[in-house]
Amino acid sequence: MGDRGRRLEIACRLADVLIGVEPARRRGEALDLIEVSELPIAVLDVASRTPRLVNAAWRKLFGTRDAYAAIAGVDELVRTGVATHVAELALELDGRPAYGAATLRASRDELGAMTNVIVVCADITDEVLARQLAVDADALVWSGPCVGEPDYFNRRWSAYAERRSGWRHAVHPGDVAKCSEGLAWAVRERGSIDVEARLRRANGDYRWHRVRFAIASSGSRWFATAIDIHDGRDAATEHNDLLARERAARADAALAHRLHDQFLAAVSHELQAPLTTMLLWDRILHDDSVDAEMRARAHDAILQSARIQSRMVGDLVDVARAMAGKLHVDLRPIEAEPLVRGAFDAIAPSARAKQIVLDLRGTLSGAGILGDAVRLHQVLVNLLANAVELTDPGGRVTVDMARRGRSIAIEVEDGGRDVAPELLSRMFEPFGQAAGGLTRGEGGPGLGLAIAKQLVELHHGTIAASSAGPGRGTTLTLVLPAAPVRRTATPSHGVARTPGLGHARVLVIDDDPRVRDALALLLDRAGAVVDTADSAAAARARIARCAPDALVCDIAMPIEDGYSFIRGVRASGADIAAIALTAYTTETDIERALAAGFDRHLAKPIEFESLVANIDELVVARRASVRAP
Repeated sequence: MGDRGRRLEIACRLADVLIGVEPARRRGEALDLIEVSELPIAVLDVASRTPRLVNAAWRKLFGTRDAYAAIAGVDELVRTGVATHVAELALELDGRPAYGAATLRASRDELGAMTNVIVVCADITDEVLARQLAVDADALVWSGPCVGEPDYFNRRWSAYAERRSGWRHAVHPGDVAKCSEGLAWAVRERGSIDVEARLRRANGDYRWHRVRFAIASSGSRWFATAIDIHDGRDAATEHNDLLARERAARADAALAHRLHDQFLAAVSHELQAPLTTMLLWDRILHDDSVDAEMRARAHDAILQSARIQSRMVGDLVDVARAMAGKLHVDLRPIEAEPLVRGAFDAIAPSARAKQIVLDLRGTLSGAGILGDAVRLHQVLVNLLANAVELTDPGGRVTVDMARRGRSIAIEVEDGGRDVAPELLSRMFEPFGQAAGGLTRGEGGPGLGLAIAKQLVELHHGTIAASSAGPGRGTTLTLVLPAAPVRRTATPSHGVARTPGLGHARVLVIDDDPRVRDALALLLDRAGAVVDTADSAAAARARIARCAPDALVCDIAMPIEDGYSFIRGVRASGADIAAIALTAYTTETDIERALAAGFDRHLAKPIEFESLVANIDELVVARRASVRAP
């Protein structure tokens, strides 16, 4: 016997006690229990066909309706006297769906005559409707007449939403419209429709449900059922998100692969093009029939190609630093106009080689910038180099500098062909120009502009490209915040005059004989007394023999590197000016070289004049410290 059956049996026994010959105390107790029972209970008088007793649950279910008319089987029980159970009874209460199960039992007097019929009902509306609507017991079900608001909510709804009146209050505000539209469609089309909506639980949380609105077969009522799909929907959403992320990762990988290929192709071209130039002109130099003018052209071509290749290598290093977040600037007050003129002078030889006129306009007299002079010089040279490269021979490049409120604006306008609008925004991406379809002669890979953008942003400035239209070229506009500045000498970025080394003794240490011999020859011509060594061990022997004033030492050498060598020199107490000249050029490499004991860190390739200037400065400083009392 199930739980409901046991409750029906107990209710019948209570009714027996109530109408039997039990003491008044027991009848009073039974009456109290029957009144509060959740099962509708009625005791019907057989003779008068009127109820002797109905409890609160019966009144709630049936109201004032005639109990004999409401419950089928009463007459049959009176006729036969046999107890019966009605498993499903359609109650049809005022058009509202209602179903019950009823147990009917006869009550007799001392002579065995039937006097009363005890009717105990159970409301099984939720179960019957769930079966008819093909949903399980956990579904939320509510219903109403097609022309009115709902008048039925199942127990699951009441437990879920904590109220029986209304239903839109439980729907998420963002889903109310589509639920209302779904219900209206079902009523209008006499069909069914599914909607996914969030329904609020009693604790305020929302969960996703699949809500179905449908019309009953009679056509007079609509029914709504809601099945919880929250967990499954979350799983599906997570699955879709994983798929989307996986697809995005594949697309990113494919893009990275394409960019990697473009990167390698561009780097290969940019490094090999000047190298090819140098090799070809070197072959010309070895031809004894070549005259002096041609030899001068060869020397100039080799020098320019070497500088292009050096700039390219430096740009690659800066791009790597930028990608690692290690591109730094040292911000100090500097004068703006000398900075612009220095970059202007630096690019002049390249412009003259193409017979391009450089036109400098405007003034920034007294205007200051809080910036890194070396890095801003690099930015301006890159902008000017790009303009010269885009301009056809015989053309013009204009540089216009001016104050704009609290900012300094520098515009570089080339005389080349205009750039398509869709490519302007890509000019500052690494290799963006090449990817956009520009040829080498129209701007190269664009690394310089990409680095310029990074450096300008580190200075809290902006850089942008624009074009005035077909045949009007391209203008690059650099805007930097102005700052007060004391009048100090701005570092020169042109080619410095080579200082004399005054017979300073210089030891060159490098395992590459080509670099070692070239440096020895050039330093000798600069006035130094030069000795060389191809290893750290050989260098120590030279130091013990000749006590040099300065060392120029490579870092990457066999057996013992430059770091270990200089630590040994410092440990011996030797006070020698020491310069690390190396291709290891990251911030970490610089810090490591200085920490090991070098006085300066210079990057390969280096302008020879810069190397001589550094040697001269260090030697002069040490000689002065020795003379000081």
